[in-house]
Amino acid sequence: MDVGFAEPGRRAHLFMLSASSAGHFFPCQQLLYLLSAPPYVSRVTVTVAEIGIRIAELADLKARGHFGSLDLRFEELLLPPPRQKVGKGPEDKNRQTISAFEPLKRKLQQQKHNADAPTCIVSDMFFFFVQDLAEELRIPWYPMVPNNLRYTYACYLRTNPLLSSTDPEVRKRNLGPGLEFARVFDYPQDILDRFDFMSVKCDRFLKSEAILVNDVEAWDRDVGTHSALRDHFLSNASAHNTGKIPRVFYIGPLVNLAGFRLGPRTAFEDSERPECLTWLGEQPSNSVLYIAFGSLHHHKQEALSELAYGLENSGVSFLWVLREYETMASSLPAGFEDRCRGRGMIHKGFAAQTRILQHPSIGGFMSHCGWNSIIESICAGLPLITWPICVDQPLNARFIVNGWKAGIGIKGSHEDYNSGVSREEVTRAIQTLMMSGDEGAEVRKNVLRLKSLAETAFKEGGSSFTALHSFAEEITSFQPNRPAIPETL
Repeated sequence: MDVGFAEPGRRAHLFMLSASSAGHFFPCQQLLYLLSAPPYVSRVTVTVAEIGIRIAELADLKARGHFGSLDLRFEELLLPPPRQKVGKGPEDKNRQTISAFEPLKRKLQQQKHNADAPTCIVSDMFFFFVQDLAEELRIPWYPMVPNNLRYTYACYLRTNPLLSSTDPEVRKRNLGPGLEFARVFDYPQDILDRFDFMSVKCDRFLKSEAILVNDVEAWDRDVGTHSALRDHFLSNASAHNTGKIPRVFYIGPLVNLAGFRLGPRTAFEDSERPECLTWLGEQPSNSVLYIAFGSLHHHKQEALSELAYGLENSGVSFLWVLREYETMASSLPAGFEDRCRGRGMIHKGFAAQTRILQHPSIGGFMSHCGWNSIIESICAGLPLITWPICVDQPLNARFIVNGWKAGIGIKGSHEDYNSGVSREEVTRAIQTLMMSGDEGAEVRKNVLRLKSLAETAFKEGGSSFTALHSFAEEITSFQPNRPAIPETL
């Protein structure tokens, strides 16, 4: 069924269903800043469906004038906070969200003929169940992909027979056009583990009006993932005799760094000064390695121990964030903190990552390779040491090292990135990046090139700037920009 855009003269109404975790929530929050500026603010109403703590954050920002005169409304979903584990993965979170969303869904169905009923829906990529509602209401649906297009494209390769092979030589082969930088064993295991869930997601994406992705078009140009995805969409359209394929809006990098956000810094960010920033102020420029592995997944105990020994042996200064220090401290070698005192610092609990990355003392970032951390690092001009844990992270890590050549990979002795890493390998990677040498210098040069591409994309007239405003114009004026994905990038 084709969707319809509302008649001219009717006020646009965006219904937004975002996920509450930081990396998923932030891009949606940035769209509110976009729509709160002229000329869109006078044309559109926005309703955000979220958990209570996120609504409280947005309401506080609104009260302090962050969204100007935007007609911003809220619908609370009764769901756990973002850091509370729900089931085994996104399908369980999706199932729980469907249940919490049901009363709101009925309300939207009952009000679909009202003058101020929603005219389009933006949802997190994992909340694709709203596609059915959008179709019923005859309004367009835009899934928001907070990570990169490569993970989205990988979902469409889930039936590739190479992925089921246990032959070591086969598993070293690349994944084909669009993902040639990656090997079979880099393929995200969560896609295979949740095959049926991902199959439904892929089918729903094909029915979307356009896909919003927190990525930069120019970053993809060398590997051609966009072209490969477009070819897949065209093949599907031909097979099912449909004349429409989803477009892709590259709207990134949306990160909380100057030059890459659509709203201001918050008062909290400006007023708080963590102890680690004071310590960084005492260190030489570009001398400190920042280490953080996100908030959702953790390395095994033996991996943390090898990391600590590798850090100690490297001689490099470091700032290591351990969010759950009390449960992880037992993994550290006896006396480690005392021996590294002065040269290194362990920050316990939450860290203001974007402020740390922008500090002049930071010279590199050892990361789990979550997409949000990657783009924050690049936009801060910092090269990476890649140590992925799970989900899309191995694919991201391979792209950083083999595709962009913007990082140093930690080589494991096994396909499981979370084991088999020695302290000697950790030391090698750290010294390669942080000490003078040709390989480290080349990586730094490539990161600055990527940062420059992102800056160009985000400036007025750039590709991301244009995509953001094309999207805003489309949903507020009811004039969809119908062309398919471009033939070339």
